[in-house]
Amino acid sequence: MNPKDKLKIALLEFFLTETELIIFVIRADDKESGVKDNEPIVIKSDVEAKEVESLVVYLRSEFKKIAYNKKKTEQVGMTQFEKLGNKIFTKTLYNYIEHCDALYLVPFADLHHLPMHAFKYEGKYIIDLFQIAYLPSASVLQYIKTKNPTNLNSKKTLLAVGVDYYDARKQFKHEAKRIYDLELWDTEKSVFLYGKNATKFNLLNESANKNVIHISTHGHFSQSDAFNSGIVLYNSDVTIENVEGTDIILSVTDIFENMTLDSELVVMSACVTGQSDNRPGDELIGLTRSLLYAGANSLIVSLFPIFKNITGHSTTKSDKALTPFSTFYKFWIGENLAKGKALQRYIQEIKKVYPHPFNWFSMILVGNIY
Repeated sequence: MNPKDKLKIALLEFFLTETELIIFVIRADDKESGVKDNEPIVIKSDVEAKEVESLVVYLRSEFKKIAYNKKKTEQVGMTQFEKLGNKIFTKTLYNYIEHCDALYLVPFADLHHLPMHAFKYEGKYIIDLFQIAYLPSASVLQYIKTKNPTNLNSKKTLLAVGVDYYDARKQFKHEAKRIYDLELWDTEKSVFLYGKNATKFNLLNESANKNVIHISTHGHFSQSDAFNSGIVLYNSDVTIENVEGTDIILSVTDIFENMTLDSELVVMSACVTGQSDNRPGDELIGLTRSLLYAGANSLIVSLFPIFKNITGHSTTKSDKALTPFSTFYKFWIGENLAKGKALQRYIQEIKKVYPHPFNWFSMILVGNIY
């Protein structure tokens, strides 16, 4: 599918109260399927705020158990998750969106922290039924759609960053290098930063005129102040145990104050880069908002930890089972697919080898789906 082809898209905006979930469905007119919408469709669901909050806590707890080798991915129960999904993606809702190719999801409150594309409808994952992109608010759509992508006849410029200072296996470097080595980029204008060169100064300096930015590293979410959240870079004078307020972190504040982007896509291939702090009025503070503010057209970030044995590039015998992130770029640029379609295809490739949702639902597309 050519990204210029017009998708049939619905926007689902969610509003969560203590006792119910309200879903506003907005669709473009579509004579072919008989859709004529002048006003949003309103659907109410019996979902309580505490139910969503409990599920977010459960998912984060299970990821911690996996991180500390106390549980395997396949042992994580998804019953609670599936029950909530069944309450949200009902037959009533599906009847309004079944003719669509893609969905923009605008979560609310703790729904921002859930991978809603991993919910199911009649046994099928939502990501298999639709291309999915998330928005922090519906108003963001008017800004991201004004950007023009690179001329399809010219190669894109890439900034690839692999931070291996705290990674003995160097999987972050391998992932970034594998992407940089793809024959998809303008090699004269593309840049690969790793090791001692993967500093905040170099990243800020090289990011301004790149069509695509891919950063493979550790993510850091600050529980005390979301403005201090960010990604880990190289700094020989700072230990990873004490990162906040130092040059080892490219923080939300750094991006707001020092970054100006004109990128079609920024990929933060690190854990919890999509996690945000909810402020009054459902205002989100985190990397997602700051990167969109800086000028990124679309982002791929993670709601939860991501497993580098899947998205990275190892040198072990398990290589044959990997689905490296370079696969996404082959779909998006190599096959000229929309970003939403490319991520959908990439997730489907992961699912063939690692079917449990914990292996693939962390990565989300935020912003423009094209």
